[in-house]
Amino acid sequence: MGERRDGARRVTSPLLSVSVLLAGLTATVLSSAALHGAQRDIASRAMDQRHRTALAAVRAETERFRGLLDSVAAGIATDSHLTWEDFDVATGPLADAGLAGATPVAFLVSVPEDDVAAAQQRWRDHGASGLVLRPNPGNDVHYFRVLSRALGDAGQAGPRPGTDVAGAGPLSTALELARDTHRTTVSDAYVLIHDPDGQPSFAFAAPVWTRANTPEFRGWVVAGLHGGTFLRDVLRTVGDSGISGELVAVDGDGGRDTVASWAGPGEPDLRRSDPFEVGDRQWVLETRGDSRQLAGTGWYLPMTVLAGGLILTGLLARLAHPRPPFAGPGPRHRRRRPGTAAAVRRAPAVGPAGTA
Repeated sequence: MGERRDGARRVTSPLLSVSVLLAGLTATVLSSAALHGAQRDIASRAMDQRHRTALAAVRAETERFRGLLDSVAAGIATDSHLTWEDFDVATGPLADAGLAGATPVAFLVSVPEDDVAAAQQRWRDHGASGLVLRPNPGNDVHYFRVLSRALGDAGQAGPRPGTDVAGAGPLSTALELARDTHRTTVSDAYVLIHDPDGQPSFAFAAPVWTRANTPEFRGWVVAGLHGGTFLRDVLRTVGDSGISGELVAVDGDGGRDTVASWAGPGEPDLRRSDPFEVGDRQWVLETRGDSRQLAGTGWYLPMTVLAGGLILTGLLARLAHPRPPFAGPGPRHRRRRPGTAAAVRRAPAVGPAGTA
């Protein structure tokens, strides 16, 4: 009877141990996977929210920049005798706006080759003291910067007064497009003239047309935007986002130029990207984030649950398959050596006094 119980125990104990082991492993893996999925979902929602916040901030600041420039151009268009004092008053809101990454605002005019000397004297008379127009050779028409004003603490990066920017790559192209379309345009990315930082920048050009029945073109209101400084200052206003990314400009030929980037913590494994319109151009904000950083301080919880579950499962499986208790001599141990019983029977009995 006892042998049957021992045999049954030897058969069922391994099965019970395997069942406990499989159940524990399944529960542990499923729990860890559920926690990991939940944390990925939390990180993804945090990434979405921070990307939208950064995108909204960048879009709002570029729209504010363009809107203020349009307002200045509209105000100047009504002034038939623009002087330096008038320009200073008209650009006051720009100077007070604290625009991120902005370079000095300027008024540019188009001057035919045969009118350079007269234009120089005319603008000197309008308050541009000491103005010297420096035409580029080979151009029939020149685009001169005649009035200029720094915006807040912005440096004087960009062409100096009197510089001819006709034929000067992206800026010249933007000026001509703005004049022809009667709308503010944004140049392709380029390094501003006399910019000590050498960072990629943009020029916003607002055309100045009179409101007469037959509009007359007066010139352009132009301001530059440092890509790197702009992005850094804008993102600073929304706090530490914990993400990294890039601001990409799509040029007129469809090419993509990364004009600014910023670094974030961790090793990014989440990515978001959204295009948005700036004037007549398309920019793209691309952001990246580390899901462990975005998930918060409990990012290690799934691994902790997995490790703890495996250890607990192993212990329970071991308890379900105990070692057999110490057994006394069984039937096999009670066997006597051959001849022992016969020898006992043949031995003479010894009495108390040692007699047989």
